[in-house]
Amino acid sequence: MTNEALATDDLVLRFGTSSAQVAGQILDYLSPRRKPDLRMNADLDLPDLPDLERMVVGLLDLQTKTEPTGLSQFVTQPRGRAEARMGIRLAGSPSAISYDGEVTFRQAAFHVLGWNLEVSDLSGVVQGRKETLMTDGLSLKVGRGSVQMKGSLHDYLTAQHDGDVHLTFTDIQDFDLVTFLPSRLVPPQGGALSGQADVTLRKDGQVKTAGKVTLNRVLLDPLPAVFSPMEIIRGEVSWQGQSGTFVVQQGRSPAGAFIGSGRFLSFSPFTMEMTMDFADFDVDAVLKLDQPKEQERAPKDNTVTVRVDLNAGCLVYKTFSAEQVHASCYWHDRQADLRIAEGKTMGGSIHGEVVLWPDLDALYLAPQISGADVKRFSAAFDTATSMLIGTLNGEGKIYLPDWHDWDNPARWDAQLSLAVLDGVAQRAPILVRLWSAVSLQGLLSLRLPSLPNEGLAFSSLTGDFALGGGLTVTENLSFSGSSVQIDASGDIDLTRQAVDLKTALMLLYGITSSVAKIPLAGRSLARGADMLTTLSFRIHGPYQNPTVPPLLMNRDRR
Repeated sequence: MTNEALATDDLVLRFGTSSAQVAGQILDYLSPRRKPDLRMNADLDLPDLPDLERMVVGLLDLQTKTEPTGLSQFVTQPRGRAEARMGIRLAGSPSAISYDGEVTFRQAAFHVLGWNLEVSDLSGVVQGRKETLMTDGLSLKVGRGSVQMKGSLHDYLTAQHDGDVHLTFTDIQDFDLVTFLPSRLVPPQGGALSGQADVTLRKDGQVKTAGKVTLNRVLLDPLPAVFSPMEIIRGEVSWQGQSGTFVVQQGRSPAGAFIGSGRFLSFSPFTMEMTMDFADFDVDAVLKLDQPKEQERAPKDNTVTVRVDLNAGCLVYKTFSAEQVHASCYWHDRQADLRIAEGKTMGGSIHGEVVLWPDLDALYLAPQISGADVKRFSAAFDTATSMLIGTLNGEGKIYLPDWHDWDNPARWDAQLSLAVLDGVAQRAPILVRLWSAVSLQGLLSLRLPSLPNEGLAFSSLTGDFALGGGLTVTENLSFSGSSVQIDASGDIDLTRQAVDLKTALMLLYGITSSVAKIPLAGRSLARGADMLTTLSFRIHGPYQNPTVPPLLMNRDRR
């Protein structure tokens, strides 16, 4: 020790179970502008790291205008040991202070604050200078997975640091990445991620990432609770910044197993496009329309936008089924737009649109059906009927204020146009009563064909229907057969299962149609024949026991 310098060749400092050997000198040690030129070798028990840090930072703090940020502000619960070598020197002005060194970790461990990340078995060398901290290879464990790290961090002792880090990781569990993954999008369930990522830290606090990751049994759940999540059993994700692509080699959802691919257009707000191919797709499982109303239905993120193109060999919902289905789903603004571009069902085809509002439990459908078996199709609505056989064609617009009532037409608000072609009307109570009422009209009884036990064949049964408040209203229900035509208008009470219809039954319809083709007088003759062979009735009462009184013939009928 002199008036100008404090020097040592072999100063040993012990703190806790750690020790440090210091050599060198400090010039002007009594001055606030002291000039250190020191070398230090330390054998550290990492729990003693804060003590060493305070000693070193104390020296640096007097030489810089920027308040340094110690490692203890980022990590807690340090464990394990490390060897540290460090040199501190000042050349010229106080701003010219420099330091360098390296730390070799041996089975170290610590908890990262802010990220809630537990790091264990840290090994490797970290080199540092005044402005930069770098490593050519750190290995560590996060949970049961392993991570290899390379990169550098600049201005690491300040709050405004930046840098580039390359990570290679294997079998990192989603439970250990909760802080980094959007939990509403990727809820932890024990899945694992392997791959590599490049992380760029900027001084403004922004983080840029790019990489490629293999997914193993990772859950993806981007939509509201009414949609079931999907599991990526085997898949890959590649991304750069806010966009990327992915491939699903093997996936599973409650709807069935699938493969797929797609892309992320943005992670925040989350925007995704995807194609999914299913062998079998169970709509009832993936669209939980029948869950209790009190269950949370709100979207997990109001800004989520997801488009899915769906292909299914077989699609089922309860008793409804379709084959070779090509459909799409577009989730946006708290609603889902579903479009069936093509599908085969009940011997025919179906396409149309569906809109879901999960927050409101509401549902809108605009189906178009052609060539379907009417008996099998009616079974899809739990209204399987043996009263009609034929081919169904139709279209309509249906709104359900509560989708739990999707299979109950009495709760629909709808406009439907339906046609059953080349069919047979079975001996339903309404038809039997109508036939009996006509038979009682002695004038025409000889011309009335008997009602076969197997039912009455027809070429078409058509009509437009308006549904609402439990009622169905029609103005043009028409039944056409080879020997009879029946036209009807009125109400069908779906709640009480009753009818109130005015009907006009035209006998020998095929004959009068032929008469109409006679040149010149054919139309007049046919009109007269119609008047002689047409009877009007009112069908009123329950489906199973209606009354059928006659009505006066409308002489103005055209």
